[in-house]
Amino acid sequence: MQSFLLVICLTLLLSLSSVDATIGVDVSQPTSVTQFKCMYSNGVRFAVPRVYEEVGQCDGGGIQSIKNAHAAGIQYVDGYIYPDTRQSASAQINAMLSCLRSGGAQFGMIWLDIEGSWPANKAGNQAFIGALSAALDSAGVHHGVYTSSSQWSAITDNWGGMSHLPLWYPHWDGGENFGDFSPFGGWSKPAMKQYRGNSNLCGVGVDLSWY
Repeated sequence: MQSFLLVICLTLLLSLSSVDATIGVDVSQPTSVTQFKCMYSNGVRFAVPRVYEEVGQCDGGGIQSIKNAHAAGIQYVDGYIYPDTRQSASAQINAMLSCLRSGGAQFGMIWLDIEGSWPANKAGNQAFIGALSAALDSAGVHHGVYTSSSQWSAITDNWGGMSHLPLWYPHWDGGENFGDFSPFGGWSKPAMKQYRGNSNLCGVGVDLSWY
């Protein structure tokens, strides 16, 4: 019952969104065409499935989810990588891109998910993130960074080396606006905001984002 009521609340939330807002979801579980069609009917216009896991392997369910989102009529579909800091940065990027291409998944860009438990060596973390970005640059893949001010500071000491890339930041205040954003890490403005997390929409665990 609680999940059913939450779906209703999210449906109302999406339907009442500003006509200028573009609402989307990120997902870390396999999502079917039917589920994405349901999301589309509730106002979702972009999707970002996880395509590489922190355990150091491609996420086959996420790669299929990219294809399913397109099949459901969602035009804008990206992917995100949750990197394994114990493995080579470039090897992970190459493996991820190989999985995406062999799986026939068409994506717009890749987001580097920089959060969670990282080594204490912040200079080493900066180098690792830089290597992820360099590998994507070498492959000609447009990419951005998903992180928060607190996570970025803890992991990289508020490094400004990635500020030329688009920023997607989380702040679960329910606000479809950037009025809450404070500059960090060299970013003066964001590209996208994750405004609600740990939600359920159309039977899928999602986070909701806006741009």
